Amino acid sequence: MTDCRLCDAPSLGEDPSALARVIAFPQPQFPGHRVVMSVQHRTSLSEVTPEEWAAMGSLISELSGRLCADEGAERTYVLAIGDVDSHVAHFHVIPRSKDDPPLGPHVFGPEGWNATRGN
Repeated sequence: MTDCRLCDAPSLGEDPSALARVIAFPQPQFPGHRVVMSVQHRTSLSEVTPEEWAAMGSLISELSGRLCADEGAERTYVLAIGDVDSHVAHFHVIPRSKDDPPLGPHVFGPEGWNATRGN
């Protein structure tokens, strides 16, 4: 145990030689919400090695394909947001169905993140 809720979460599929892994997000926002991260506890994306980046990218691509093929997602969102309570670098992979509203306006629109920056 590392006292990191993401590092301590069980992997979805074990590969002892893997540099990256997938977990179910502890508080999923949508069905199929997953997290991809290095097997090493990296507190910043700048600490991730090139080999770990490649492994995470492969997992994100594979997971996105499965979410679209098996769970009917129209596409997936990939987000690197770790500013609430997790101090480990990770990516959220969230399926988007055709009925979901676009996310971009919520993040970049006048009521989104830009509103907090005085833009």
